[in-house]
Amino acid sequence: MKSRLLQIMATVGLMLPLAVIADGNTAIVEQDGTDNVATIIQQDATTSYAGIYQTGDMNLATIDQTGMTDAYEEIHQTGPGNELIIEMVTQDLFAEQIGEGNFGHLVGDVTHVFFRQNGENNSAYFGMQYGHILVSKQEGNDNQIYLGWPSDGTGIAYDITYIQNGEGNEILAYLDGAEYQDIVQAGDRNYLKTQVTDGYRNELVASQYGDDNWVDSSISWGADQHLLLSQKGMFNRVTTSQHRGRNELSLLQIGDDNLINVYQNSDNTGFVEQTGNNNQVDLHQWTHSSATVMQSGNFNVVNLTQEGDGNTAEVTQR
Repeated sequence: MKSRLLQIMATVGLMLPLAVIADGNTAIVEQDGTDNVATIIQQDATTSYAGIYQTGDMNLATIDQTGMTDAYEEIHQTGPGNELIIEMVTQDLFAEQIGEGNFGHLVGDVTHVFFRQNGENNSAYFGMQYGHILVSKQEGNDNQIYLGWPSDGTGIAYDITYIQNGEGNEILAYLDGAEYQDIVQAGDRNYLKTQVTDGYRNELVASQYGDDNWVDSSISWGADQHLLLSQKGMFNRVTTSQHRGRNELSLLQIGDDNLINVYQNSDNTGFVEQTGNNNQVDLHQWTHSSATVMQSGNFNVVNLTQEGDGNTAEVTQR
């Protein structure tokens, strides 16, 4: 095993883990080899930087920046079997893993996060808190993203973007008051599940390009929620529910054998368009809701049910 400390620019020692308590700190660790462990701790400081660069197998990187302002973290891991754990407060973070079988664990209250995984069998967990802009990109095979709190399965975020390119990818997002989510899956057999438990004026934009994709989206509380979903491929299906009022959804499917199931409570608006073969729509709404369904293709079926007063429905089949 080869472990090399490239640069330490702060009042710290030469042993790992590194603890930094001051202002304007910079800590950089570079490791090349197998089974290396790097830990940087920076607390109660401002304008600090922590960087870990690991090349090899079975390495572990941990950064803890608690009680910090104007701090920046950067982690690069190259090689199979690596793991990173990051705990942060009011930080800007760039982290990437290049290789096979990598795992990322990011927890804290952070301003901006960009996290990238390039390889196979990667997994990422985000336990975020308030006011976040999170961009997560996975390029490879069998990747999975999980966003939420470990204790109760919920999390709060402001602006979230997920991008997955590959096969067998999966996204699970449990959020409390997420204002904007943009999800793109380009590949095969992708699965997306998102649940918003609270909040108002939230928006989810999801696009799936590939095969065997399906979506399970639920908004259990709050109002003025917007869901925009497009699927282009084969064997796609959508299941979504909005349990409060003044919500809107727009669903588009272009492909084969797609299925949509929608449940909306009172005062909601639903728009569904299908272009392709063997598609089916099941839409259930309550009082003062409106529904528009457009189908163009073969063997399409519409089941539209509205209960209560003041509803409107329009169905077009070509």
